[in-house]
Amino acid sequence: MSAPVICMAQYENHVFLRDHAADYLERAQGSKDSAAELQGQHLATLALATFKEHVAITKRISGELKA
Repeated sequence: MSAPVICMAQYENHVFLRDHAADYLERAQGSKDSAAELQGQHLATLALATFKEHVAITKRISGELKA
C-alpha cells in the first residue's frame, strides 16, 4: 500500500470516529443519569477533540502527499 492510500484510510477512520463521538454527545446532552454516563460523556468530549485534530492533520498530510 502506498503512503497516500494509508493516509486517506486514516483520514476516513478519524472522520468516522469524530462523527460517532459527536452524535453520541448530541444524543447524551442533558443525560446525567449516573456517574458512568457522565464519565462516558467526558471521555467522548476528549475523544472528539482528538478526532477533530487528527482529521485536520491527516487531511493536510494527504494533500501534501498528492502534491
